[in-house]
Amino acid sequence: MNVPLILASIAGAGVVARWIASRAGFPVVAAYLLVGIGIGPLGLRIITETHLDALIPLTSIMLAFVMLMVGRELNISRIRNQAHNAGIITLVDMTVTLAIVTASTFKVIGSTCAALLLGITALPTAPAAVMSILHQYTPRGPFTRLITSAVILNEVITAAGGALVITSVARWYGPQDGGAAGGHPLQMLLVLLTGTAAGLLLVLMLPHLRDYGHRSAAVIGATLSLYTLSPISLLAPPFAALVAGGVIANGLRYSKAFWHRFEEFLDYFYLMFFVYLGAHLQPALITRAPGVLAVYMLARGVGKYIGGALGCVTISTVIPGQKHIGLALMPQGALALILAAMAEKISPLPTGLLLNVVLTSTLFFELLGPFGTAFALRACGESHDIHRRSRGG
Repeated sequence: MNVPLILASIAGAGVVARWIASRAGFPVVAAYLLVGIGIGPLGLRIITETHLDALIPLTSIMLAFVMLMVGRELNISRIRNQAHNAGIITLVDMTVTLAIVTASTFKVIGSTCAALLLGITALPTAPAAVMSILHQYTPRGPFTRLITSAVILNEVITAAGGALVITSVARWYGPQDGGAAGGHPLQMLLVLLTGTAAGLLLVLMLPHLRDYGHRSAAVIGATLSLYTLSPISLLAPPFAALVAGGVIANGLRYSKAFWHRFEEFLDYFYLMFFVYLGAHLQPALITRAPGVLAVYMLARGVGKYIGGALGCVTISTVIPGQKHIGLALMPQGALALILAAMAEKISPLPTGLLLNVVLTSTLFFELLGPFGTAFALRACGESHDIHRRSRGG
């Protein structure tokens, strides 16, 4: 197998997909997944089952870099500065969604471990999809500000909490992988300390490195060094990378330009990771357990809507149409796939089933979820810009 040629094929297909998506207003993550399906075993078979297995070590490294950048969203001051109402709505929405999805899927699969893992993957809202609607229609008002804050808080809380719960589930239920921290609390502590040490090292080093190349090399080297934790578990390095990213976010207060350029460098990793995940789609696997997908998607939709409505009941401020905020938070995107990729490594379900359920759900909610966001804006009366733009105003 020619691995460089396979990687080049993935990269080329992903670049084309991104170019088309950016011009057609199509969600980029959904485009990556679709192109992965097209060149994978289900489509042109440029990537076969053998290739997918062989690329597992490389995609594990990609996952660590993705989690590092997710960790950089875990800024404490950013969370503290969010509106009180948005925090309440986010927590209630997440709690209700987790409870409904976990309970519903447990009725179908009969596994507490798998049901809880599916519940965690149902929590994230795709900020890019929501923000694209807000950017397109440029609404103004309290409901729009509430949505914006809630989306940011959802991303931050589910990134940290989701990864932590997945690793804890692995340790509690003891699947074959042993969890991100292994079977002993001391191993969890080792992972946390290693991630913290890597983050602190970068906080101390980066201000003294003036060259972009040297800074990038330091970040790449520190992230790759986390793979010394691989003997503990497959999930230990990406979880430690998440911790390192959080330390950097709270300890380093400079150089947005560097991180912007570094994210451009990591675009290749994002592209590769999501195209690779798309190639895993196996309709035959889902058709053998159709109830899991149907219940998962229905439970997530119901949980988001009810959770958002209940969250609005608990806040003191009354905003017209606020009961529909759950519709605005419906899109599901990249973070759900990242958590699914982690959960798949420890899932007791048949190999690939959990990932395929979340892949299919993400495609559905990524494509149709923005319509819910637009509907919520109309319901709250902040859609005046929608009508003005439709008239060319």
